[in-house]
Amino acid sequence: MAKFEEEKIQEAIVKRFNELVYYKQVCKHSVLYSNRNENNDGGLKGIVSGARFKRMGRLAGVPDLTLIYKDPLSATGANIAYIEVKTPSAHKTSKGIETKSKGMNEAQIEFYNKYIEPLSIKFVVCSSVTDF
Repeated sequence: MAKFEEEKIQEAIVKRFNELVYYKQVCKHSVLYSNRNENNDGGLKGIVSGARFKRMGRLAGVPDLTLIYKDPLSATGANIAYIEVKTPSAHKTSKGIETKSKGMNEAQIEFYNKYIEPLSIKFVVCSSVTDF
């Protein structure tokens, strides 16, 4: 169930971004796209398709969304940000305290530590359109 909740949050974020572009509140040259990195197939079919996708460049831990946008403060005028979508309950402890990992799994943390943080790429974990 939580997986579908995450998908609904991601859909809402994409919808809101598209509205912002449509109403010219975001540069028309900005783009938000999904880095689909899940494999919904189970059993042998899932293993075979997972291996095929890995050969095609699928990488564990890649954030859910990538945002490329115009940044007037950047020397190139462009910037990139990664967005990981989690349910509101995924990154909180049972006492409601935000965890250090913000609900990210080991592969996501490894990807962040190896590629995102050293390159100072903007990154956020979103649990709602408001977070986005």
